[in-house]
Amino acid sequence: MSKTAKEKLDLIPLFHKLGEAEDDDFKLIILVNTILELLVNILIKERVKNKSRIVNGNEYTHSIKLVILNEKNIIDDILFRDIDALRKIRNKAAHEPVFKLNNDDIKDLQLSNNDRLYDSCITIIGTLWNQNKNTFMKYFNL
Repeated sequence: MSKTAKEKLDLIPLFHKLGEAEDDDFKLIILVNTILELLVNILIKERVKNKSRIVNGNEYTHSIKLVILNEKNIIDDILFRDIDALRKIRNKAAHEPVFKLNNDDIKDLQLSNNDRLYDSCITIIGTLWNQNKNTFMKYFNL
């Protein structure tokens, strides 16, 4: 079931926060993954048969949700690898007392030719959005 116009989420504040986090790798990676998980959950809700079990249960991690979307060809292999790489960076950031991004962390990102994490993140979010914008527009005000 899609949200009514009154219940739609406003993406503008999220993207303002994203811009504010451009030079802080820790804040950026946490915020980007928050946005990506939100979008992934919407895709599961809208495009997967057993959506309530997958989205509401604890047994389906973000990683498993990505695999499901990839296996159903909802996200392609390159986008899958890039979102998964960002998920791994998020895990590193969450578990290291002092998070420091290095080139090895982002070397496998394929959707961006830039070594800046911010640029890669914007490209990945934009690609996911553009490939599924009709689904996402039901949930967001822009």
